Amino acid sequence: MDNNPHRPGFFPGPAFQEHHGPGSTLGWVIFALQLLMLAGLAVLIARAFMGPRFRGKGRPGHGPGDPFEIARIRYARGEVSREQYLEIVGDLGGAVSPGS
Repeated sequence: MDNNPHRPGFFPGPAFQEHHGPGSTLGWVIFALQLLMLAGLAVLIARAFMGPRFRGKGRPGHGPGDPFEIARIRYARGEVSREQYLEIVGDLGGAVSPGS
């Protein structure tokens, strides 16, 4: 008679330890793969709930893709004159601050 009262699925029985050992390599590999999948899933969920700012797209009107910022940088580098800068900002519908 079998001395495992719980039938399949609850206790592996004495033969399991003999065959797999207490720290089976396959068991650790499977455990590591499960952790990697869980971490990947956590990253995907976190990225899904973060705003576009954290995904590298930036907010409209701010950052290096902003036309006013591009005009300001070009003016600072000397690529456009003050008159050209004022014209660009005016064409874009922006107001030039008195210190500019």
